[in-house]
Amino acid sequence: MGGKTVFHVVSETHWDREWYATFQQFRSRLVRTCDRLLKILDEDPEFKYFTLDGQTVVLEDYLEAKRGSCWRATSGKAGSW
Repeated sequence: MGGKTVFHVVSETHWDREWYATFQQFRSRLVRTCDRLLKILDEDPEFKYFTLDGQTVVLEDYLEAKRGSCWRATSGKAGSW
């Protein structure tokens, strides 16, 4: 039983659209958070995975908020598995 213990850390978030602030206040925070996340995913080859706690509505809100802006999609997968 003296084997090596391995831990896996999964970066994730659970996003509430309206909880203690308005939808627009949370959306503003969402855009800043996703912008930072995409930058990290682009720049850090060791940071490969992030989960949105099964919430695809976060992607919809982000893309709707960024409509008309200049943004670039990075490689990624979205889905339920």
